[in-house]
Amino acid sequence: MMTDMSAPGGRPPLRVLVVEDDEPARAALVDLLRIVGFEVVGELADGGAVVEAVERLSPDVVLLDAKIPTLPGPEVTRRVRERAPGVVVVFLSAYDDDRLRAEALAAGAAAYLVKGCPAEEIEETLLRAAGRAPGPPEA
Repeated sequence: MMTDMSAPGGRPPLRVLVVEDDEPARAALVDLLRIVGFEVVGELADGGAVVEAVERLSPDVVLLDAKIPTLPGPEVTRRVRERAPGVVVVFLSAYDDDRLRAEALAAGAAAYLVKGCPAEEIEETLLRAAGRAPGPPEA
């Protein structure tokens, strides 16, 4: 597991907005992200409030459950990318589904992770997606 969240030049910790409708899963993600040194700037359970939260909280990355209430993940991604093009969206889905993966990436997601993947994979993918680690994000 990587431990230094700052990039060369002493960047601050990666700022993450977690969007997950299942509360236990969201709490586990938030705990994991904090343990590895990310700053969790907000938590949401609904897709409808994501764009406003991105504008208000200025995260580096939105960790987005693919299937959330109100708006589907790909639509949330399109809206975030239109309104805040510097913010990276990474999907986290219970489904290892090629169609959903393709839809997420076409909407502008930087990466697609499957729930249950190792914590190191989440950490490394978020860092890569935000341009803070070498290599492309996992797609």
